[in-house]
Amino acid sequence: MKPVVRSTSNQYLLIFKVRLSALTFGILVILIASLAFADSSKKIKLGIILPLSGTYADNGEDCKRGVEIARTNLAAKDKLGSYAVEHIYEDSKNDPKISLSIFNQLVEQQKAQAVFTIRSTVGMALNPLSKRMQVPLFGVIGHTDFPFQNPYAFQVMTTGDEYGPAIVKLINSRGLKRIATITTEDDWLISITDGIRAEIKKSGLSLVVDEPLMPTEMEFFSHVSRIRKSNADAILLNLAINQIVPFIKRLREQGLTQPIFSNYWVGKPEVMASAAAELFEGVEFPEVQLQLPGFNKILHDKYEDVWATQITFSCYVSMKLFYQALQTSNKITDRNTLYKALLGITSIEMPDQDLTVKDRHVKFSLARKRIEQGKVVEYELIK
Repeated sequence: MKPVVRSTSNQYLLIFKVRLSALTFGILVILIASLAFADSSKKIKLGIILPLSGTYADNGEDCKRGVEIARTNLAAKDKLGSYAVEHIYEDSKNDPKISLSIFNQLVEQQKAQAVFTIRSTVGMALNPLSKRMQVPLFGVIGHTDFPFQNPYAFQVMTTGDEYGPAIVKLINSRGLKRIATITTEDDWLISITDGIRAEIKKSGLSLVVDEPLMPTEMEFFSHVSRIRKSNADAILLNLAINQIVPFIKRLREQGLTQPIFSNYWVGKPEVMASAAAELFEGVEFPEVQLQLPGFNKILHDKYEDVWATQITFSCYVSMKLFYQALQTSNKITDRNTLYKALLGITSIEMPDQDLTVKDRHVKFSLARKRIEQGKVVEYELIK
């Protein structure tokens, strides 16, 4: 029998097929490994409930800017170490009932390990649900009781019993003694006025007018008349955003020239842009210290023409607290492990100065601010 001799071309074809099979196998191995690596990222979901429409939509946008600069600078492409972070925005419309429904949906259906919100009206309503479901709740919430009612609440805001006394100290530093206060019926604003009353008792000042105002009320003639008759030497307007400008206009129209003090909403750009600069001249208020070059650079790198506000800063700090907890451990998988990591944080690392966390409450420094020629000027810290 003659030996079978394969042609050279057949040999080359066989070698090519073998090599192609090996190459294909190698590519498949790499793809499978890549997919396995991608899937190894632990998924963490954060529900973010903000007032993105309605009266407090500007607050929601302020906060969203703080969240977004944190995402850009601290969790690029929503990756943080071994974690893939999903940020889920929802619109609260500043409505507690809507917010409760959203909270349930985020936790039960979308399996969010934590929820973040702003405004006491919403935060105080979510507190019992957060406690019952054992879900960490980050709150830019000023109500004094927020962290005390719920062991899962983390407060990232000056409280009413910090903010109210700061306003009284501003008034006292001017040598003024007789205070007329008007307060809108709102959880955060009421907690501030509670702090004001407590500080006035200690300081020896007099509260000559102390009146509530409904959030929907826009006619202020009777309130202004009582302020006039009281001979107050200082006027403190602790009002909702949409009431500040018309109330000050009414005071000016009636010829009242006493120094005006307010909450930090009076210094928000959209509030000041709604009336002539002279209307706000000399108004004073406390606000979180914002002369922070490191933070302001981060803000302006993304939002060039935007002013830093207390809400933007507080929301950035909230996200930093959340991310810092993830950085402390690569074993966070659920609400419970995230909660334990959060409890271990006593200081938040910030670009300008670290912030203390005590009893689940982030501590801020308040500064005296004054509106001068249409601009907010920051002065000394309030001690």
